[in-house]
Amino acid sequence: MTLQIVGTLAAGWALRDNLRTYGDGRGMIPAASRALEWMQHQLGRRTAGTAVAKGSATGSWTFSGTPVGEAPVAEDAPVPEQLQFLRRRVSYLLDDVADVRKDLGQVQREITQMVSEAIAEARAREAELSADLARVAAGSARLELFGLFLVVVGTAVSALG
Repeated sequence: MTLQIVGTLAAGWALRDNLRTYGDGRGMIPAASRALEWMQHQLGRRTAGTAVAKGSATGSWTFSGTPVGEAPVAEDAPVPEQLQFLRRRVSYLLDDVADVRKDLGQVQREITQMVSEAIAEARAREAELSADLARVAAGSARLELFGLFLVVVGTAVSALG
């Protein structure tokens, strides 16, 4: 009987440790946890809260320019003058498009770098969580297996005795 009790306590201890370390802060029995928090609050003693870390990435685009213009050519101006005006205007527009493409390329490189960094950070965190999960599963399984072994031995001893 003693071995059954010790085995059950060992399994319960493993479960409690797992919930305290990796649980969502509510405890094994949420109603009991709320009642304990209420009672501690009434007695003036508060428990430490659970912190959840979150991350985010932000970016911004900034475009600036200087308005440049010239007076339009009169409708009755000679054709060579109108062509010269159109050539200057097209040249200005092509220069403006080239500047916008250059700025857009820079912004695109910055965004690509930010996305790459976010992906690398996510992969590192995933690897860390996988390692934690493997460690918890192994430790918990060992303790629960030990508790089960004690329960089986206790049952066998009870049946024989």
